[in-house]
Amino acid sequence: MDRAMIACNKPIGVTDRTAVTILLAVVTAIATMLIALAQVPGAAADARDTTTAATDALAIPGDVAEFFRTRIPEFVIDNERNSQDKDALHAIREDPSPEIGDARMTYLVGPDDDGTLTVTESEGWSAVVRHAGKPTGVATVSRNASSGELEPGWTNDTALARYLIQTERDGGDLVNVSWLHAYFLRKDGTMTALNDAAKSYAPQPIPQQTLLDKLQPGFEDSKAANEQALREGRALVGDATRQENTASGPPWRITLLVAIGTLIVAGATAGFIITRRNAGSS
Repeated sequence: MDRAMIACNKPIGVTDRTAVTILLAVVTAIATMLIALAQVPGAAADARDTTTAATDALAIPGDVAEFFRTRIPEFVIDNERNSQDKDALHAIREDPSPEIGDARMTYLVGPDDDGTLTVTESEGWSAVVRHAGKPTGVATVSRNASSGELEPGWTNDTALARYLIQTERDGGDLVNVSWLHAYFLRKDGTMTALNDAAKSYAPQPIPQQTLLDKLQPGFEDSKAANEQALREGRALVGDATRQENTASGPPWRITLLVAIGTLIVAGATAGFIITRRNAGSS
């Protein structure tokens, strides 16, 4: 009877070892696919030219123009009503139908792959919202990097609306230095400050590259402070690290990495348990 039991245990051990091998192979395959998937959304952004100094607004894609025409007016009205902002509610009473201006690409100052500041597209389009001819806010449309779907936005920031109006009137681009809350008008390679935060760095019109060179040391200091805060487990301050941290990717990528780690740990744990069981049986 003992021989029969040993004879039976041996095939079971072989089967279990085969199962472990198959399990680890499946886990490895899934992890490989997830890693490959995590790299896809960034490809289009990496391929985009981020050093352009053109002063003409980019042509708006057809689907974005249609989205502004058909979806944005109702979206703006709903948000104005739900905001409980007295100025927005007054604008609705004065003129219940918002006028959506021409959509324009806006730009951001941010780091390239080497950490050097440059001017990049904001990956969204903005249009001035008016009621009774008065600017009351800004509507935006951006394209989700992972799904490609268009997403609406709205703010009752009338100062931002004025900056957009000025850049459109002067035939330039609106450039935002987000961590300084500074806005510039870019035209023919020259940056002109539009608000006080911008004027503290460039009280007079200044060449684009000269401005970027002036901003670089402060950006690096801000990034270093944020990285130190991250190491110490404190909350990040400002936007410098958020713009630089392209390697970390958006939250969905982090979720993928967690899933990969979980699969590998689960496979290794299962293999360890079965191996121990077989060792005990023999």
